Amino acid sequence: MSLTITLIDPDQSIDLGPDLLNDNFTAIKVAIDEIQSALILGTSMQLKLTSLIPSLPNNSIEAATAVLTGNSGNLLSFNPGGGVATYTVSFDGRISGLNATLTGVGADRSSIAELLVTTISEFDGKMTVKDELSLVDANSVVTTKSTIKTITTANIGAAATTPLDCSKDNFLLLDCDNGGSPLAIFPAEAIIKLDTTTLKEGQKIRYQLLRQNVYAQKFYNGGIGTEVFAKILPSAGGFVSLSSASLPAMDPTGGDEVWLDCQWIQISAAVFRLVILGSSNILGI
Repeated sequence: MSLTITLIDPDQSIDLGPDLLNDNFTAIKVAIDEIQSALILGTSMQLKLTSLIPSLPNNSIEAATAVLTGNSGNLLSFNPGGGVATYTVSFDGRISGLNATLTGVGADRSSIAELLVTTISEFDGKMTVKDELSLVDANSVVTTKSTIKTITTANIGAAATTPLDCSKDNFLLLDCDNGGSPLAIFPAEAIIKLDTTTLKEGQKIRYQLLRQNVYAQKFYNGGIGTEVFAKILPSAGGFVSLSSASLPAMDPTGGDEVWLDCQWIQISAAVFRLVILGSSNILGI
């Protein structure tokens, strides 16, 4: 839009004045009409842009502040291409949108007073609960991960090339069958080495024998001072590391319920052990 006003030269004939004034008023009216074509001024003091303003960055409107004082409905709405709204803000502060990415950390982290998730909530990182976690609803269910671990010769012995990773499971079903073949050369025993390097403090794990080997199956228990397992002995002062010479052995001869419950606990300064909480048909503990 451009507006050109013709100045009246005082040296011109006075007879030309009315025509010049009429031309100027006409130019002003055309300019006002163009502005009105881009704006709709409603009787309720609403202002609406009817076309883009290409002179601003990215066809946008820039302002220091914007105060919307409506008292009903949505005060802000994004409707791409004039279609369905993808984001709205109502007069009473209710926000509705397709997606939100909140990147603040530390002092800038997001704070939510109360949250209702109606379908699925997924956490890709750690979650810390600092107050009560209640599971008392009629439909509340707690599920834990269980995995069948097929024990191979790579998991066997103090020098095992692939110690058994037990950090990502709560319930490990150990398949020691090995296709009916021994996991170790007779008379050696199948001693399963566990990888505890990535266990989380407080993590609980159940090791349960699913299928047995033709020979005995036991757990490697580290060396002197680097034992893997510990027990709770109140009469002996509390936590006591299981001697490295003692290997917890899964023995199905006493019954098919063969399991070992443990928790990864710091038993002294910088010393962690798989503390035995309970067992069934486990020898050597």
